[in-house]
Amino acid sequence: VDLSNGSLDIQGGEVAVGATSIASGFTNSNTTVTISGGRVGPFFQCFGSTGAITGGELDTCGVFSGSTVTVSGGTVAGFPDVFSGGVVVIEGGDVNTFRALAGSTIELIGTAFTLDGQPLAVAPGQTILLTERSQTLNATLADGSSFSHALIPFDPGFPTPDVAVTSAAIFLPAVDPASIFQPRTQS
Repeated sequence: VDLSNGSLDIQGGEVAVGATSIASGFTNSNTTVTISGGRVGPFFQCFGSTGAITGGELDTCGVFSGSTVTVSGGTVAGFPDVFSGGVVVIEGGDVNTFRALAGSTIELIGTAFTLDGQPLAVAPGQTILLTERSQTLNATLADGSSFSHALIPFDPGFPTPDVAVTSAAIFLPAVDPASIFQPRTQS
């Protein structure tokens, strides 16, 4: 897939990986990609574009400057690789881990947060900036799913995603659970 302008909605099937395991998809400025089903193999790259994962499965994706990728459902089996100027919003689904390089932003939208097992008091609508590293961040995301990530400094000599966070900004905009899960009314 090479999308230069417009929108793409992947609802099923598979966007396969190339034989060399490099880019299976590129998106450029003024594009929107929605993955609501199917599977997208590595390495899907967003350049100045908007992405939404609401279902299906995404392997590893590159989120470059000017791009925002929101995960509200589905599975990210690999990891978002977030570069300077890129934004990843995680509000639900199953995200295994992320790699956030200096100048990038990670937003976890959730109802409860802990850092090394200690509760973080975040009021609904409040955003806090985490500056500590070498700790484990746990969250109950907006959709009720659990998220856990070790905040360990990124080592450029050993760039494994499960230990990769640098001076990236990590924001925790808490939401009121009552505003997410509205009770159904009988009519």
